[in-house]
Amino acid sequence: MKINKGKILWILILFFVISFSSTATFWAQENEKVKVEEQLILINNIDGQFEIKELYQFTNRDESLQEDLIINLPEGAENIYISKKEFGDEEKTLELESKKYTIKDNQITITENISGGQSISLLVFYTIENLQTLRTLNYPTDQVYVLVPLGLNLESDLLHSSGIKVLDEVHFQVFGNHDLKKGEEFLLRIISSAGEGEKVTKEYMSTTGFHSVSHLTRWADSPLATTNPHLWLVFLFLLGLGFLFFTLFLLRTKEDKKTQDIVYLIAKQERLLRRIGDLDLKRKNEEIDQKTHEELRKQYKQLLIKVKLRIQSLGEG
Repeated sequence: MKINKGKILWILILFFVISFSSTATFWAQENEKVKVEEQLILINNIDGQFEIKELYQFTNRDESLQEDLIINLPEGAENIYISKKEFGDEEKTLELESKKYTIKDNQITITENISGGQSISLLVFYTIENLQTLRTLNYPTDQVYVLVPLGLNLESDLLHSSGIKVLDEVHFQVFGNHDLKKGEEFLLRIISSAGEGEKVTKEYMSTTGFHSVSHLTRWADSPLATTNPHLWLVFLFLLGLGFLFFTLFLLRTKEDKKTQDIVYLIAKQERLLRRIGDLDLKRKNEEIDQKTHEELRKQYKQLLIKVKLRIQSLGEG
């Protein structure tokens, strides 16, 4: 049996390539020790200028790794402010010391290292004249969310609409995606502005719920769009409560009248029975003749039957 040395060589080369690729992939995954658990980007349009807040939740998955953190900024970002959230007995937001970060070529390099197994939240605030940027993820990212107030429309190729979120009584459109890899890119571009949007006046990280887009669209197209929807909810609640009490009052009044009617009819029934008894006694004592006795007794009996039927109908009602 002859051995084809050429085929064996190709098999060895193919095995080496596959092994090298698998090893490279393994080491690439192993070297990605830092990840972003959540990235939130909140966009506001104030007086024709965009104000952006970006919150990053970094996590270090390696006990020994200590490295700088990298955050990309869109071109033209100004008035940059960086702070750190600390979680102890109470949550605090502190401005990051300028010696702990550098800004160069639209990129922030932060030397605020995190120990293995720990997390850190960094908040970046900046302003920009025009928002049209292609963002690149520097780390594997579990979740990315972009919040845009109603009145502004966002175009993005990687992020999908996730409904509406209410923060401090301001309605935001939410776009997001999850389980993103390092190096993935997504476009952020404001394609239209129906106004300045709604201004956020308090800290935007809150725990309010989502509303459907169709619900908010119907409200925006209604004649009441300029009024506060929450006041209408209170008004409708009070109106419904008043209607409930008024209905209960009518039912109670009707029930009281029915009770009074039954009591009156029972008393009338007893009077008729007494009259029939008195009539029979008079006939026994020959105080009235038989014809008069029979006529009167017949009248009382007819009235008594009517009264009993009326009592029965009220009792069943």
